[in-house]
Amino acid sequence: ENAALLNVSGLTTSPETDFQDLLTTALLRRSDVRQLQASISVEEARLQVEKSEYFPKLSLFSNYNLTAQQDGSPVFFGNNPNQRVKTSVAGVQVQIPIFSGFARNARVQQANARIHQNEFRLQRLERQAASELRTWIDNAQEAQQRAASQKLAVEQALTSRFLNTGQS
Repeated sequence: ENAALLNVSGLTTSPETDFQDLLTTALLRRSDVRQLQASISVEEARLQVEKSEYFPKLSLFSNYNLTAQQDGSPVFFGNNPNQRVKTSVAGVQVQIPIFSGFARNARVQQANARIHQNEFRLQRLERQAASELRTWIDNAQEAQQRAASQKLAVEQALTSRFLNTGQS
């Protein structure tokens, strides 16, 4: 029964297998750990966005218009080139951040704080997973030792019964 339990639980090797390998596998399979790692990645991306606010922004723009007007029935864009007006505009816009009342600094600090908070949560979760895994391995080893001692007791009982039956 214990061997079946070990196979069902996903442990195909003995519990003496390298603890680090088992912990790595356990952490990869835990959705709460993966979710927290994804959250840290998102917060790091937000931090980069907030830091990018320190840099100047360069924008290019353009516009092209064609306007036509004529008397009588509508002929779009006019028959006469003198009745059409074409305009085009192109430009460059530069925004240089000078001072925003420390709002940018506060957003960067908040993003850093969220990252550190999530990293602390991840470390705590990894320690909890390691503790749970250690407990599970200890329980599995205890079950194996109990099964081995029960097997030995049964063998001794059978041997004793055979000896007692043979003497009679």
